[in-house]
Amino acid sequence: MNESSAPLPATSTDAGPWSYSPMTFGQILDRIFSLMRRRFWPFVGIASVPTGAMFLLYAVLVALMLANRNAFIQPQPAPDALFRLVFKLSLAATLPLAAIFAIYSGAATWAATQADLGVPIGFRAAYAVALLRAGRYLGLLGLIALIAFGPMMLVEFGIFAVMIPLASGKTDVLSVVPFAVLPLGMLLAMVWGILVGLRLALAFPASVAEDLPIWAAIKLSNQLAQGAKGRIFLVLLLVYAATYAACLVLMCVLLLLAGLILLVAVALHLHMVPWGFLLAGIAGLVCFAGMFLFYAVTWAAYSTAFAVLYHDQRRRKDGAAIAAQPAGEPA
Repeated sequence: MNESSAPLPATSTDAGPWSYSPMTFGQILDRIFSLMRRRFWPFVGIASVPTGAMFLLYAVLVALMLANRNAFIQPQPAPDALFRLVFKLSLAATLPLAAIFAIYSGAATWAATQADLGVPIGFRAAYAVALLRAGRYLGLLGLIALIAFGPMMLVEFGIFAVMIPLASGKTDVLSVVPFAVLPLGMLLAMVWGILVGLRLALAFPASVAEDLPIWAAIKLSNQLAQGAKGRIFLVLLLVYAATYAACLVLMCVLLLLAGLILLVAVALHLHMVPWGFLLAGIAGLVCFAGMFLFYAVTWAAYSTAFAVLYHDQRRRKDGAAIAAQPAGEPA
């Protein structure tokens, strides 16, 4: 691993001097929110790529479903054909989105680790690093998904396989018994996914910050997470709660503004056409912008949290400061 054998000089960051000592739980949260506040727009700009891709792919998925609407509205659609169609369309949206998200994870992790070290970040530099090692990040995300969420995927395939005969009216024992067992399997798979996912949560920061190959990053994350899974879980939970609450307040403010505009329109006796449709269109755009911002901010906050947790765990395990140098700079 690319580590310095001796402690390096402390580096001044935008949130104060870089500390050699591990942070308390409150200091970790304060560091995350401080970085988010100071680098909000660069972080959100980087996160706008997977967010925009997600909305675009879902729009394509809806368009494909509408193009195949006859399969849904015919008098007696074949259940197995419906399930296969939904599965194919979902797979068509999931695979490209996973690839985009893997590249984003590399870019966001680079930006967050650099920001935590007080190094300037930018959209183009972040994605230059990510694209340079796109294959590694695709493999890393795929391996994490397989290890942590492979059992959940198997259970989902089992549910899909059982739903076809049930929807066809075949309710014999061989169909009903597995269906009754699958919810328990899903619960166990979710518990497995959470526990293992916490052990692998620092794999991307490890790979990006130290230029580690896939399996080495997995091993380092597993080592760093030992004894820290509870802290990692609570930090991620509180980060999600904070971003959700902030976006909820924003949506309430926007809805209140929309209501005031509607009251003004009624008071001025504006006609439904075209003003009503115009206001409805504006309200739709506002809702879309709110959802877009929620996803972008949430993903940016998670990337920042992983970077801060990674650096803190390195200090806890190694007892040395992290080198304040650009991680994974493109050659």
